[in-house]
Amino acid sequence: MKPVIGYTLGDQSGIGPEVISAALASGELPEGSEYRLIGKRENLPLGRPNAESAKHAFDHLEQAAHALREGTVDAVVTAPVCKETLHEAGFRWPGQTEFFAERLETDNYAMCLTGKRLTV
Repeated sequence: MKPVIGYTLGDQSGIGPEVISAALASGELPEGSEYRLIGKRENLPLGRPNAESAKHAFDHLEQAAHALREGTVDAVVTAPVCKETLHEAGFRWPGQTEFFAERLETDNYAMCLTGKRLTV
């Protein structure tokens, strides 16, 4: 069975959807996995994150945590968010990593950022 990788679009008024689209179109993702959008694409104005785009980003993170808990996805890739507007929308964690750690009830976690020549 193929692993299912869920992905969120981050703040859809920011660069999140562009980053995810580029990754999915790159041809460099492992073929042995299934990639599934968590949440839905909203028709939001581009260029300035706002309360509405932050609310959708927060909702999609909640959906991603639920999917991980339920086992409908094996991993989640998160797109960039605007922390300022996300915090204004009620997001109380320093970042997405800490959010997932709490929602999945773990204290053993780390964030990974990876690219062609660098993994941090």
